[in-house]
Amino acid sequence: MNNPFKFGEVIGSSKFCNRTEELETLGRHVTNCNKVFLYSERRFGKTSRVKLLLSKLDKRQFLCVYVDCWPTHSLAEFTTALSGAMVKDFLSTVEKAVDLSEQLFSSVKAVSVKVGPDGIPSYGLDPKKLTTVEKTIEEVLAIPQHTAERTKKTVVVVLDEIQQIMTYESTAVERHLRSVIQTQGNVAYLFLGSRKHLMKELILSESRPLYRAGSHFPLFPISNDHWIPFIKEKFSEAKKTIGDEEIRYLLEFSESHPNTTQQFCYEVWESVEPNDAVTKERIAQSIKMIIKNESAAQGASWRELDKAEQELLKKLAHKEVVDEPNSETTKALYRKDIVDFDENQVPYVVDRIQKLWIKEMFPVPSN
Repeated sequence: MNNPFKFGEVIGSSKFCNRTEELETLGRHVTNCNKVFLYSERRFGKTSRVKLLLSKLDKRQFLCVYVDCWPTHSLAEFTTALSGAMVKDFLSTVEKAVDLSEQLFSSVKAVSVKVGPDGIPSYGLDPKKLTTVEKTIEEVLAIPQHTAERTKKTVVVVLDEIQQIMTYESTAVERHLRSVIQTQGNVAYLFLGSRKHLMKELILSESRPLYRAGSHFPLFPISNDHWIPFIKEKFSEAKKTIGDEEIRYLLEFSESHPNTTQQFCYEVWESVEPNDAVTKERIAQSIKMIIKNESAAQGASWRELDKAEQELLKKLAHKEVVDEPNSETTKALYRKDIVDFDENQVPYVVDRIQKLWIKEMFPVPSN
């Protein structure tokens, strides 16, 4: 059978560990047309979780549009991406696409929608009709409420990696988003972000247009109580055995981080034959192999850091007490998404594999 563990990509429901309560809470937010900022450190499963939620929504009651903002670098690129996603997701899931394309998109002069003989809609952004990009984004952002009213459905707009809009040449997207989310009563907005320092500035800084514009939904690690049965079941399905103690041993290395845990489980699963049992030694060997394979990339990233940053990371990797947790060095690493703070405001290394690599490369000298 194929390896049941997945990492580094959006995963489906069969490979998803728990998050049941979070999905239910998000589902209630969507049903109530709330505006939610969902954020965590990188590779925590935000996109997988939201896409799983969208797949479970009743298509008779909901219309959804998903946009990945990460590839966009300007207001014009954001407008193009959002327009294309709306045409694709709205017109491909409703009847009479020809009529609806005229009703929903006729107000956006720069967007031309065509429906082919096969009923599949396509769109284009005509630069000649683009009087001002800011006017066009205003028109495009009006479409979700329009769509909800025309179709009598709740519209769900997902903007992934929303912190990317902070890199644009102006705050136009933020300003127009603030305006529409305050007035669109039939539309739920889910804003996903992984660069926590930018997300906090985006929604907690009084100088930003989206200051406190919605509910906050931070994500936390999955409990070991959920990881243990999930991992045991996946190994058992392939007639491979792994005990609770061994799983806890693995989770000590991954710190229950979703993507890292899946990656470690993937390698351990590959190393064990059916009817065989996983040992702590096998787990340690698999993790050591992962660190070895990551060594070149980790080394390149390490060399980009200055001496003070390197020394601080060594201390954090070895869980030494940091004298000045809010030093300029710590803040610099936080802005680079290399360091974050736990609930007690204690700094830690975000990338668990980087942390293990540092411990491997720079062990504590023996007395």
